[in-house]
Amino acid sequence: MIEKKTLEKRSASHIDSRPVLAFFLTMFAMVLVFAINMIVPFGSRNVLTSDLAAQYGPYLIGLKQQLTSGQSLFYSRSLGLGANTMGVFGYYLSSPVNLIALLFPASMIQEMVTLIIILKLSFAGAFMTWLLDRKFKSDDKMSILFGMMYPLCSFAIIYMFNIMWLDGFAILPLLIMLTEKFIDRKKTWPALTLVLLVLFVSGYYMAYMVGAFSFIYLLCIMGYRGKFKKENEKDGLKTVGMFIFSAITAALMSACILLPAGLNTLGNPDYNVNESGITMQPQFKFLSIIDQLIEKKVGNLANNLPYIFCGLTVLFLCILFFFNPKIKKSLKIAIGVAFGFGLLCFHFSPFNLAWHLFDDPNWFNYRYSYLFSFVMILVAYYSYLNMKHALKKHFFITMGIIIGMAVFSQSFGQMTQKDNTFFATILFTLLISVLLYGKTLEKWPDVIYNLRRFASVFLVAVIVIEIVVFNPRCFMPEVYAGMQDAPNFAKMLGDISEISDKIEDDDWYRTELHQTWHYLICANNLPFYTGKEGMSIFASMANKKTNRFLKQLGYNSNYNYFSLQHDNVILPSDSILGIRYIITKEEGKNELHNQAHVEDFYLYRNDYALPAAFLADAKALDFDGYALEKDEDKKDYFDFQEKWIASLSGIDASDIYDTWTPEWEVFNGQKTDIPPEEKIMEADTLENTLNLETKNLKAESLRFYLRNNDKAPMVLRTVFKADRDGAIYFLMPYLHLQCKADVYVNGEKAYDMDSSSFYSRILDLGYFRKGEEVKLEIRALQDVYGSFAPILAYMKPEAIAPHKEALSSGMKDIVVENGHYVIRTESDQAKLLLITAPYEKGWKACVDGQETKIVAYQDAFIAIPLEAGAHTVELRFTPPGWKAGLAASCAGLLIFAVVTVMILKKKEKKEAAVSEVAEASEDIKPKKEEETT
Repeated sequence: MIEKKTLEKRSASHIDSRPVLAFFLTMFAMVLVFAINMIVPFGSRNVLTSDLAAQYGPYLIGLKQQLTSGQSLFYSRSLGLGANTMGVFGYYLSSPVNLIALLFPASMIQEMVTLIIILKLSFAGAFMTWLLDRKFKSDDKMSILFGMMYPLCSFAIIYMFNIMWLDGFAILPLLIMLTEKFIDRKKTWPALTLVLLVLFVSGYYMAYMVGAFSFIYLLCIMGYRGKFKKENEKDGLKTVGMFIFSAITAALMSACILLPAGLNTLGNPDYNVNESGITMQPQFKFLSIIDQLIEKKVGNLANNLPYIFCGLTVLFLCILFFFNPKIKKSLKIAIGVAFGFGLLCFHFSPFNLAWHLFDDPNWFNYRYSYLFSFVMILVAYYSYLNMKHALKKHFFITMGIIIGMAVFSQSFGQMTQKDNTFFATILFTLLISVLLYGKTLEKWPDVIYNLRRFASVFLVAVIVIEIVVFNPRCFMPEVYAGMQDAPNFAKMLGDISEISDKIEDDDWYRTELHQTWHYLICANNLPFYTGKEGMSIFASMANKKTNRFLKQLGYNSNYNYFSLQHDNVILPSDSILGIRYIITKEEGKNELHNQAHVEDFYLYRNDYALPAAFLADAKALDFDGYALEKDEDKKDYFDFQEKWIASLSGIDASDIYDTWTPEWEVFNGQKTDIPPEEKIMEADTLENTLNLETKNLKAESLRFYLRNNDKAPMVLRTVFKADRDGAIYFLMPYLHLQCKADVYVNGEKAYDMDSSSFYSRILDLGYFRKGEEVKLEIRALQDVYGSFAPILAYMKPEAIAPHKEALSSGMKDIVVENGHYVIRTESDQAKLLLITAPYEKGWKACVDGQETKIVAYQDAFIAIPLEAGAHTVELRFTPPGWKAGLAASCAGLLIFAVVTVMILKKKEKKEAAVSEVAEASEDIKPKKEEETT
C-alpha cells in the first residue's frame, strides 16, 4: 500500500521539462533573430525605434534614477516640468522584469532593452508550450516548436519595441492554462488569483485585453462542455462567480498601483474631439485579411491592419482542421465561430473600440490582434495531433487553398508591391505540405524509405527556418530601417553624461537642448540621459493643461498636448521657467555663457534663469494667458511674451523683443484672397475642448498661397541684412495647426516641420553679426499654405535682467526634491509665490505650518498668494488614490489569505477522507484479490 502511494506521488510530481526547454530555445531563437538582423549587441543596428526610443527606453533609465535617488517615488521632475509618476509607472514601467534596469548604466540602454525583450518573449514561449502540454495531454515534443511560434508571430516581432505590451502577451497562455484547470479544480483559485495579480501589476492596458479574453474563453469552454446545462447550471454559475471573485481580489491587491495610475491617466484625458465617433463602416476591405494571413509586410504603423501571421505551418494546419473527418463537427463550428468573431472585431468599429478600452488608439491599431494568433496556434497544434486522420486529398486541398491565397495577394493585395514574398511563400507551402503529409504515412515509398526517420527533423528544420530566419528578416528591416549606428549612439550617451557632470548647481534649475542633433535623442528623453531636470515630455498622461499654456510661449506642442518639446532656445521664457543650461552641437550661442565643451557637444549657461520658484506681482493672476487663441489679427507670440513677463515682474517688458514683418517673394505659388475651404488642411479640422480658437478662415489678416506645381515645394523667400549683433527669432503664426513646411537659413535646413499636427512655435534662427546677409525661406510641402504675417525679431538679453532681479527679490532659500519643496521668502509687499511645476491634484501646501489653498496659475502652474512678511512654505505631493489604493490592497491581501486557507483546509479534509476510504477498502478486500493487486 505504501509503495503504491509513493509511486502515485512520484508520478503526480513529475516535472515536464518541455516548458523549460522552450524557454531556452526561444531565447536562443530570439538571439538568432537579433543577430541575423544585426541588432545590438549582435550588430550595429539600434534596437531603439519609434516610441521605444522616445519614451519606453528612457523611462527605464528614469525608473532606475527614481529608485536610487532616495527621494519620493511618486513624483519626478524629469517628466516635463514635473509630474505624478503613477500613470507612467502603471502603464509603461510596472513589469517586474523591468527591474533589470537597475543593473545597467544609461549608456547601455540598448543592451538593457534587448535583454528585456528577449526575456519576456522567452517566457511567452515557455508558457505557451506549458499550455499546449497540459491542454492536449500529449507527450509530443513538437509542442515546444508550436510554443515558440507564439513569441515569433508577426505581432510579437513587429511590436516588440512596445515592451510594456509583452508582459500581458507572455502571461496570456499561463492564465488560459489556469483558467481551464480552474473549471474542474476550484482549488487552483489561489494560483489563478496570483497570476491575475501579476497580470494587473505588469501593465493595466494589456491586462484589460487579456483579462477580457480569458473571461470570454472561460464562458466558451464551459458552454462547449455543457457546464451551463440544467443539471450543471448551479456548478457552472458558481465557477463563473469564483472566477470573477478571483479577478476582483487580484484587482484589489494591485489597487495600490492601479487606482493612483488610473486616476492620474483619467485626470489628464485626451481633450481632442473625435467627430467621427463610432462608425458602422468596416475598418478595411474584408479580403485584405488574406494579406495578413500570408504576406510578411509591416506596412504603415500609423494605420496598420491586424498583425495575425504566425507562419505557414499554423495557417496550413488551421485550414486542415476543418477538413479532418475525425474532428467533431461541433468543435469545427465552435472554432469557426471563434475565428468569425475575431474577424468581426477587426472589422466592426464598436467591437474594435471595446477591445481598446473604449479609447481609439493613436497609431498601432488592433493591439489585441495577438489574441487571434493565440487561438490559431491552439487550433493548429490540435490539428497537428490529429492530422493522421486526414485524407491525402485534404492535404492537397489545403495546399491549394494557401497557394490560391498567395496568387490572390500577388494579384490584388500586398504581394503586388516590390520585394514581395510570393515565391518564398509557395516554396514553404510545398515543403510544409509534403512533410506534414509524410508524417501521417506509416510506410514511405521504397525509394525514399530510409528518409522516413528524418521526416520530423526535416519538418522542424523547415519550420525553424521560416519562423526564426525568414519571417523576422521580412518584418524587422521595415521597423528598424536605417538605424545602423548603435556604437555612435552609445558614445554619444557617454559624451552627454560627461558634459552633464560639468553642471554643478543645485537642482533648482533645468537643462534642455537646442536643435535636436540625433533622431534617438530629443528634448523629452534628454533628462534621463543627463540625469538633470528639463521641461519636455511625451506621454499619454502628460499634463495637457500645462502644455497648453507653454504653447502660448512659443514652445513646440502637438494637437492634443501629450507632447511638449524644447527644440530651441527662447531666452526670455526659458529664463522664467528656470532653464539655465543648454546642451547643443551648435557653436557660438553668444547670448549664452559657454561653460564646457566635450567632443561635439557644448554646454551653455543662461545667467538670466530663475530658480524653480519666485515671487511674482500679486496681480499676476489677472493676466489673460490665452489671449493668443482668440486673436484673429496677428497672433504675435513675441508681444504676448513681453506682456506676460511684465505681468509677473510688474515692470514694463516691451523692450525685450524688436520685431518686424518682412516682405516675401513667392516661388511656385500664388497668393489668393479667397480662403481655400475646399483645400483646408486636414489638421485644422481637429477640435480640442481646451482651445479657444475660432478657426475663422475669413479672418482679414490671414494670408493664403496656392502651390502651382505639386512636384516641387512652394517657396516663400525674404532676404535682409542684420542691423545688429544678436540672435534672430522667427514666428509663423498659424490659425490653428502648422502647415507642413521646412525652414531654410542661408540655404541650409534649420527646421523640419513635416507634420501638420503641431501648433505655431518660435524658432531661433541663430546668432548673426551686424551687416551679415540672411536668406530665409519657407518651403511649403502642401498645396495650400496659410498663416498670419510671419514675424522676425531681435532679442536683447540684457532687457531680461531687471525682471530677474524683481522676481528674485524676497527669495531667501529654496530646497527642491521630487514631490517636495521648502521655500523661505521675505517681502514688504503681498506677493504671489509662483512655482513652475504643473498644477495637479495631490499637492498639499503649508504656509508657516498652516495648510493653505493652492491656486492654479493659468490652469498650468502652482501658485500661492502670500501676505507681506517672512514666510516658510512647504509643499508635498501624494498621488490621488494612493492611500485608498493601499487600503484596498491590504483588504485584497486579507481576502486572498482567508480564501486560500479555507481552500487548503478543505483540500486537507478531502484528502483525509479519501485516504480513510481507501484504507477501509483495502482492509475488507479478499486476500486473493489483494495478492492479485
